[in-house]
Amino acid sequence: MTRMKRFTLLAMFLAAGLAVWLWLGRIEQSYEQPFSRIEDGLYLGSSVREPPPGTQAVVNLCGREDTYPVDASLWEPILEGGPQEPDLPWLKRVVAFITEQRDAGRTTYIHCMNGVNRSAMVTIAYLMAKHDLSRDQALALVRAKRPQVQPNPDLMRLLAEWETTLRQDAVKVEK
Repeated sequence: MTRMKRFTLLAMFLAAGLAVWLWLGRIEQSYEQPFSRIEDGLYLGSSVREPPPGTQAVVNLCGREDTYPVDASLWEPILEGGPQEPDLPWLKRVVAFITEQRDAGRTTYIHCMNGVNRSAMVTIAYLMAKHDLSRDQALALVRAKRPQVQPNPDLMRLLAEWETTLRQDAVKVEK
């Protein structure tokens, strides 16, 4: 192998290593952020002592209530491994609350304990309904803002059912 080829391979290896290092640093840093702005007036995150600045409405999916005051709140605990998994009527009720708050111009914070699984699922469901997105499109949008988002397989199945319901409702409206 010529010296130039070795140099080129070494440069490519170093560039790839640097890219991976930067990507891992971004992921690690994102775990340190208690919340992320998904779009204007909509935040997703973990259980915090204080919500994002200007928050007027909160959806809390944790097993314990929030201690800070806001204009409107919905406490709908989903307990990890708990006896009751969320279903479509539950999801419809939560998304309706978020829609009502957003339509009223209230900055809304959706959170669970870590801001990775349960609150991500609810945020994705809201974005699907609001912007007519598929589950995967909404998931990609949320991950672009909060890379650590990872709804579990059961919640991903619920989002697939939600997508089917939204499509069926859209067909009914068109008729």
